[in-house]
Amino acid sequence: MQELTTILPISPPAVCAMLALLQDSAAGSQHVDRRGIVEIVAVSGAAAVFMMWIILAFVRRVVDRVQREQSRREIAAYIAEGTMTPEQGERLMSAGERPEGPPGSS
Repeated sequence: MQELTTILPISPPAVCAMLALLQDSAAGSQHVDRRGIVEIVAVSGAAAVFMMWIILAFVRRVVDRVQREQSRREIAAYIAEGTMTPEQGERLMSAGERPEGPPGSS
C-alpha cells in the first residue's frame, strides 16, 4: 500500500478502499469484487455531486444577498442626492422581495 499512496499522497477514502482491494487481490489473498468497486465509485460520485450542489447553493445565496445590499445602497444614494423620491426608492426595494408565507399561498 505504501507504493500506491506515494503516488496519491492525499487520497479520498473511496480511492484508498479501492487501492486496498486491488492490492489484496494482487497478493492473492482476496478476490476483487467488481460490483463492490462499482458501488464505491457510484457512492463517491454521488456524494461529490451532492457536496458540490450544497456549496454552489450556498455561494449563490451569498452572492444574491451581496447584490441585494449593493442595490439598496445605490437606491439610498439616489435618494440622498435627490434624483429619486423616497417613495420610488421604497417601491424599488420592495419590488424584488419574495412574498411571506409558504409557496403558492399568495
